[in-house]
Amino acid sequence: MSQHLFDAFASVTTLNKVARPVEVFCGWDRPDQRHFLVVEDMSDEAQEQPFPQYVFSNLRLPGGGQMTAQNVVDTLVTYGISVPDGLLEALQEDQQQDKGEGRRNW
Repeated sequence: MSQHLFDAFASVTTLNKVARPVEVFCGWDRPDQRHFLVVEDMSDEAQEQPFPQYVFSNLRLPGGGQMTAQNVVDTLVTYGISVPDGLLEALQEDQQQDKGEGRRNW
């Protein structure tokens, strides 16, 4: 699977409405033939919990959360996360090339 990672701040989170640091992990999953998105809360409060605290994970959506590249970007915007320039195009290219590996830190 292709992997795109970056740190950001989410202005809307499950724990409260205050901007919180998050880690974004998204990309193209070749075996499942879909895009994925995981946003983990990296705040001090979340890190004190015994399990990762996810702001969003497409795996929690009905049907495993089928996502397009545009859905990934739209979801980031919904959570108030700034989208790096070129991320949408990179996700679309990963799908077009059916990219099975690769990691990019933004």
